[in-house]
Amino acid sequence: MPRLIASLLVGSSLGMSGALLQGMLKNGLVSPYLLGISAGSGLVIVTFITFGFSQLFIPLASWSGAILTTLIVFINENIYFNSREISLTNMSSIIRTNIENLEEPIVILRADSSVKHGFIVNLLDELRKIENLKIGISTEKQLSGL
Repeated sequence: MPRLIASLLVGSSLGMSGALLQGMLKNGLVSPYLLGISAGSGLVIVTFITFGFSQLFIPLASWSGAILTTLIVFINENIYFNSREISLTNMSSIIRTNIENLEEPIVILRADSSVKHGFIVNLLDELRKIENLKIGISTEKQLSGL
């Protein structure tokens, strides 16, 4: 009976954490493996084992590695508007005030290959809320043969 209860608790916790991660990124396909959270957790475990720390602390080390990796993933995104850094929360109001007198406002997104898909989706969701705004996406031409 205790194993059954433990497996139910672990399974429901994993399901809830996956749903929270997908909800935070507004992307139903995201997983801890895709974002590197599992790799960060594994790195801390390998480090603990390599340096001979007590095995009692491995679960705590794994959890802290996963939390640290999650924070790095979520903090490492920057938005620039007219060459100044802005946050996602105040992006809509800043863009609205800058385009209110324009006849056909357009925002052009430029992102390098390191920007995560979920971040672009969140950005597009916020931009979509602005009325009469056209959105363009700038890409870099790939050189063939290199």
